[in-house]
Amino acid sequence: MKIFNAVWWVSKAKVVLFIMIAVLIATLSLFFDGAQGNKMTALFGGFSTGLFLVIIQFMFSWGEHKERDKLRLLGLKKVLKNKKDRAYYGKLIGGAKRSVDLMGKTGCHFLEDFANTGGSDKEAKVLLKALGEGVRVRFLLPETAKGPKNEDTTQHIEILNSEYKNFSCRYFPAPECHSIFVADDDVIIGPFFPGARSMNTPALHVRRDATLSKCYLDYFDEVWDKCAPES
Repeated sequence: MKIFNAVWWVSKAKVVLFIMIAVLIATLSLFFDGAQGNKMTALFGGFSTGLFLVIIQFMFSWGEHKERDKLRLLGLKKVLKNKKDRAYYGKLIGGAKRSVDLMGKTGCHFLEDFANTGGSDKEAKVLLKALGEGVRVRFLLPETAKGPKNEDTTQHIEILNSEYKNFSCRYFPAPECHSIFVADDDVIIGPFFPGARSMNTPALHVRRDATLSKCYLDYFDEVWDKCAPES
């Protein structure tokens, strides 16, 4: 997919550059039209020199501005070194008004961190609070997550499913490959590496409307529609 063929918006950087060039031309015109020895002429001359140097420096950094524009098109908000920051995820869940979606390996850590009735941290019950406020929550997990080792988590999911009509969980047969977390317009995506704990792997925080996140969101919905609802 060619994401950089779209017409870019007129960036703030371009506007600033054009304004500076226009001001420089106007200042130079006033300088050359002024009488020699006039204090204003000297002022215009010093200002023109300084502005010229600023424009040169600005143009040297133009490539950096273009790269930032590309990142804006990708919708990248932050690169996360891992998925351990409870406060970061908790803030996104707490701010959700419409929906929270999760695609992961087991959902164990997620429930322990954000749907823990016995937890004392401020993030411990943030998912329960969202459910109580009518936020739709969907869990999409591999069938291996229903194994004996995850019995407590499976029971936790069953309790949420029975208590909240806006909570649902489905299991897919394919091996888990992607970690997907969605809270309204915020999307955090990342891969799973064989033999590595998912909490230790990096992730990207992107906007929901970004090109980068669209394929992940479509994939989530496609897998979700293929899976049978849990009774």
